[in-house]
Amino acid sequence: MSVNDIKLTKDPLKNIYIMAPYLDEAGQNRVFGMVCGLLGFSGEKEQGDKAEPGKEVV
Repeated sequence: MSVNDIKLTKDPLKNIYIMAPYLDEAGQNRVFGMVCGLLGFSGEKEQGDKAEPGKEVV
């Protein structure tokens, strides 16, 4: 299947299911973690109320 043949829907979870085969294994694992709530969607670390939006807490 060509990338041009992909038909996405208005359902985000269905779109993830459609697009997952096009990701490498690391990308699939990351998306799975995001869907399960194991990883944050932004990839930034949070530290309670001290975290400011857009800034990484080290």
